[in-house]
Amino acid sequence: MESSSLMVWVLFGAYFLPSLVAMLRRHDNTGSIFVLNLLLGWTILGWVIGLVWSFSSQKERVQTVQQSTPDPITDQLERLANLKEREVITDKEFTQQKEKILNQ
Repeated sequence: MESSSLMVWVLFGAYFLPSLVAMLRRHDNTGSIFVLNLLLGWTILGWVIGLVWSFSSQKERVQTVQQSTPDPITDQLERLANLKEREVITDKEFTQQKEKILNQ
């Protein structure tokens, strides 16, 4: 009896794997992936589409948001670090300038 209930839970988890992956990755379309998984998961094609969709990248949206709201402090620090890396400024100058930027 115990092994049969374990098998049911394993099959249940495997069936809803696309939905679980989407939920764990906090995918924007988790609800839609769940509906696809629920209604068409019994077909191999529906299950595979749901799984691929749940693993789809969301980097484009994140990059668009980051590009639309630039952070001037981060930009200044990156330029400053670049100057230090190229040995245009010394460690002491880098530290002084970094403190000025952070204390603005």
